[in-house]
Amino acid sequence: MLDRIIKFSLNNKFLILLAFLVLVIYGTRTAINMDIDVFPDFTAPTVVVMTDAHGMASEEVERLVTFPIETSVNGATDVRRVRSVSSQGFSFV
Repeated sequence: MLDRIIKFSLNNKFLILLAFLVLVIYGTRTAINMDIDVFPDFTAPTVVVMTDAHGMASEEVERLVTFPIETSVNGATDVRRVRSVSSQGFSFV
């Protein structure tokens, strides 16, 4: 089988050369047009919960709004870290 391929290749040098050039041109064209991401995005998904609590002090916002949201978010699966900020009338989790 291999002998037949070698004999065919030696007898049809022009056809083999043409097939080689077609493959090289096609491969080059494909490589140029290919979308390559050298530095893929490895950042974990982030969720921000912002609440508005008019007229509440920062301590009340933390106790009544922020802490219950933190507790709920911590109960979700695959949560790595929860950070929060409570200020007068606003809460960011």
